[in-house]
Amino acid sequence: MLTVIAYDVTNDRRRTRISNFLEDYGTRVNYSVFECELEREEFEQVQAQLTDLIDTHKDRIVFYRLCEGCRVRRSAIGVVQEDKGEKGVVVIG
Repeated sequence: MLTVIAYDVTNDRRRTRISNFLEDYGTRVNYSVFECELEREEFEQVQAQLTDLIDTHKDRIVFYRLCEGCRVRRSAIGVVQEDKGEKGVVVIG
C-alpha cells in the first residue's frame, strides 16, 4: 500500500538518520516527505524503527496510508521526480 511519511524533526542528526533510513524504503518527494510502498508487516516495522529514532517529546512523524482509489487521485504541481520514470512538469489547473 502506498504510504506517505512526513516528518518534522528538530535535531539535524536525528533528521539525517531518519532521511537515510527512509531512503531504503521509498522515494523522497519533498524535503521531509517520502512515498513508500509498504505492506502491513513492513509498515509496522518501519513505524517501530522510526519511533526509536525520534525524540517523541520534540519530533513528529505522520503516516498516510493510501488505498488504490486514493493513489490515482493524487496530483502534483511542479517538477516531477525523475527517479519515478516521469519527466517534465505537471500543472493542475
